[in-house]
Amino acid sequence: GKCSCSRRFGLLLELAPQCPFRPSFLLAMATMPSTSAALARACFTTMAAVVVLTCGGEVASSSSSSSPGVLPSSVALFARAWSADMEFHQPGMAWSSGHMAMSIEDGPEPAMRFRWVRYKALPWVTKDFKQEFDQVFNISLSMQKFSGLFAEGAECHQGFWEETMLAQILNASAAQVGTADCGKTVSATSSAGALSFCLGEDGAPRQMNVSLNGAVVGSSNVDQYRVTATFVNISLGPLPADTFAVPAACAEGPPASCPFQQNDDVQTMTVTHWNHEGGKSCGLNNKMTNDLLGVFTFAPFVDTAQYFEYLQVYNVSVHRGFAPMQDCNYDPAQKANVCTGGYRTAANAKSVGRSSVQYMTGPSAGQCSENEVAGSWYGFPTEGECAPGWDIGFNGCTWKTSSFKVVASKCIADRCGPVSQQDWSPYARAISCLELAIAECPDLKGTPSPTCFSRPAAPEVPDTLV
Repeated sequence: GKCSCSRRFGLLLELAPQCPFRPSFLLAMATMPSTSAALARACFTTMAAVVVLTCGGEVASSSSSSSPGVLPSSVALFARAWSADMEFHQPGMAWSSGHMAMSIEDGPEPAMRFRWVRYKALPWVTKDFKQEFDQVFNISLSMQKFSGLFAEGAECHQGFWEETMLAQILNASAAQVGTADCGKTVSATSSAGALSFCLGEDGAPRQMNVSLNGAVVGSSNVDQYRVTATFVNISLGPLPADTFAVPAACAEGPPASCPFQQNDDVQTMTVTHWNHEGGKSCGLNNKMTNDLLGVFTFAPFVDTAQYFEYLQVYNVSVHRGFAPMQDCNYDPAQKANVCTGGYRTAANAKSVGRSSVQYMTGPSAGQCSENEVAGSWYGFPTEGECAPGWDIGFNGCTWKTSSFKVVASKCIADRCGPVSQQDWSPYARAISCLELAIAECPDLKGTPSPTCFSRPAAPEVPDTLV
């Protein structure tokens, strides 16, 4: 993310000086197809819900209770501790299973803790492959503490959209309370979307609905993260001690770079990028790519080939000191791909990023792993491209393209679609078919357009090397 509201970017927000305290929030959003200024403003708007609650702690406390330590009326409707399994329905993402737990603590400093774990079936990877999505949210009702973690598979993000809606539920003046056939309803909205619970007489939820605002979270995420769920196997009472433990993917940060042997520091590979008509002849600069296995594990191959008109294929040499993966999207305002996140510093700003595809496997989201089941993603920061004639490593450059071809998705799908539907990871037969199809399908690459994001002019060679 970035302030295009990408989950793969953390936006650090320092509260206004007039606040009675000055904590910092790292609020991460989800992938957006753009980093335009308008979306950046939407990102700030989303966080405003949290800022208003936090900076306006006096407002939240005065509107929700008459004295310190009293729960806001909207929160008091919930059972103090409960857990339940979840079943998912249309409209919304058909998660294969899920579980939720909540604990509300009374006392001088009331607090709420929340955990939501759900699983997404990816049967095209392997027949029984599931990816875990694990969200943990902790907040002090006096707004002195606030944290959210989201483990998307093996990747840790500092926050998630639903926490902005949960924060509003904690504010009795912002939350809406009503009744329905299922019981009492508690709902709230933020600029990211809307969230509602329907509670039984015991205070445990029976239904939950989440809808998202595409202008903030990105249109491609609206259906994927929409939720219509019912709760079953409800349990009331004290929860196990580890209920709200930090997700495993968030237990430690990724390394700045992967280890490598000095005499084996360059790797040659083929990477691919699905593309529409716009930018089909552009190079690798600031792009996220799949390896050949990732072509099939990213999503069902035939469906992806029907959605995108082209597959860009690059043969590239890279330095093996891979950094964490960045999130790269096209920004219409800059007419360029822009990459953000990835724990980048001056030391690894030029490094090729790497992760498992869709962050399916780890550790460190597959940054330094073989990723033999999920395949690998690679990201190519334009700052790291080697100028013509440079060897990898010269002047800190980390990658260079030796050849580039564009093939029609239909051409490769006609040849390899049937094979892919009868194959699973590691997709040996499908990859063999794809390699042959890439060689046989016509090259549709044209002249790069002026909007292609290419490397800046190579810096001048120092006098000592002339």
